[in-house]
Amino acid sequence: MNKVTTAKSIQYMVIATLFFSLMELGIKLLPRIPTQQVVFFRAWVTLLLCFSIMKFKGIPLFGQNKTFLWLRGFFGTVALILYFYSLKNLPLASAVAIQKLSPLFTIFFAQFFLQEKVPRLSWVFFFLAICGALLLKGFSTNIPLIGFFAAFVAAIFSGLAYNCIGILKKTEHPYTIMFYFPFVTLPLITPSTIANWVSPDLFEWTLLIGIGIVIQFAQYFMTLAFTGPATAKVSIVYYLGTVLAVVYGHFFFNEKLKPFSAVGIGLILFAVISNSLIKEKTKKQKS
Repeated sequence: MNKVTTAKSIQYMVIATLFFSLMELGIKLLPRIPTQQVVFFRAWVTLLLCFSIMKFKGIPLFGQNKTFLWLRGFFGTVALILYFYSLKNLPLASAVAIQKLSPLFTIFFAQFFLQEKVPRLSWVFFFLAICGALLLKGFSTNIPLIGFFAAFVAAIFSGLAYNCIGILKKTEHPYTIMFYFPFVTLPLITPSTIANWVSPDLFEWTLLIGIGIVIQFAQYFMTLAFTGPATAKVSIVYYLGTVLAVVYGHFFFNEKLKPFSAVGIGLILFAVISNSLIKEKTKKQKS
């Protein structure tokens, strides 16, 4: 396997970020389809793709550390449902920016899951990011409290899911970890999906299937990006997804970014990117 250079990693992350942004745009373009139904289709696409690849490559489906595989599936399910809900009910840039808090929650929970010490500066950035989120909500009437709360809790559960992955990557194949998301999700949301079913039209069918496919591409290219040497620089590229969300929101949904919201988004991105750089520097010092 060829070594992935920093330049190549950044290219991969640009592609992954573009695919993730298309997923977010696709969800926003499905206002008629219930959130759980969108997650249902996303889970089925992931299940079929992972199952096919794993069977072809002879990768075990159910893994060894089933407790944390189930927890990863559960945390990921809750995070995805709440995030998709926030995408449908908040301005696109706001929902995406709040979700970007997840790396900070990942570091916070790593104290308990992975026994990792949190650098002191990380607490400062964590505080700044929370201030940014509160400023983003502020007194804005176009950011409903329930949507804001859903996005915030989604970031928390994403942090929990990432910590489970941190434990599982020592014993499990990446595809096994990915497989457990739909394996846990589908039994949880199928009853609600059937009870609230909305028949998609051709355009909505295309988006629903497309969302599942672009997520797989996004995860694939993100994995390639993080096999390179400069993870901090690569992470910074990922946060450009918020800029794409601002652009999509403006052109597709006529969403105007208010000054306080812009400052809040800026604070969140500054805090998360700065923390990523600090974390990378700390790792280098230890090694």
